[in-house]
Amino acid sequence: SLGTVLALVAAVLLALVFVLVERTTTAPMVPFSYFSSSTHRAAIGAMLLMGAVLAAYVYFTSLYMQRVLGESALLTGLSLIPSTATVILVSTFATRRLLDRLGVKRLLLIGLALMGLGQVWLSFMTSGGSYLVNVLPGLLLTALGIALALPAASIGATTGVDRREQGLAGGLLTTSLGGRTRPPGHDSCCPHGADRFACCGIWFLLPRRHRDRPDRNGVGRHAT
Repeated sequence: SLGTVLALVAAVLLALVFVLVERTTTAPMVPFSYFSSSTHRAAIGAMLLMGAVLAAYVYFTSLYMQRVLGESALLTGLSLIPSTATVILVSTFATRRLLDRLGVKRLLLIGLALMGLGQVWLSFMTSGGSYLVNVLPGLLLTALGIALALPAASIGATTGVDRREQGLAGGLLTTSLGGRTRPPGHDSCCPHGADRFACCGIWFLLPRRHRDRPDRNGVGRHAT
């Protein structure tokens, strides 16, 4: 619609104005020196991508379950439990070990690849499909990718950041992940809180020894 197009144009123009102002002010809200690190750029970019996926796949999956497969809102919410459980369990018991072995960048790429495979699987949902064949494998692949990529991106975004700019890094991280929207008239699509719970679970269950601890040279040990 015209309103959507105008909103997108306005968003782009405002973003350009923001960048111009930030680059000329003496005390920028977002110092662009932060993005000089390839690790930081990769982490923030990955968070933007994951935010888009989280905002969409839960909604469209729940819509498919209810409108196409004819399941109730309660059963639809329960059908997402394997996804949430996968995120929490993998990020708690596997990601911490894989970070030590693979480093942030490689684990981030693996996680994003798995997440992409999950989305490709879900894109083949048909009117004659079923939960076990068309939905569950895609949910699990997506959840596995998020469980690997989200902690890696969280560490990558804050690795090597000066203590005075830790708030900036954290703010960029959470802003990049984005919020969740619920389209009007679809309040019955109940599982919107599942992905939030999973993301919060990742953050609080991730071992503190992996969080934002640069070495003596100011470089985090997982930025490889």
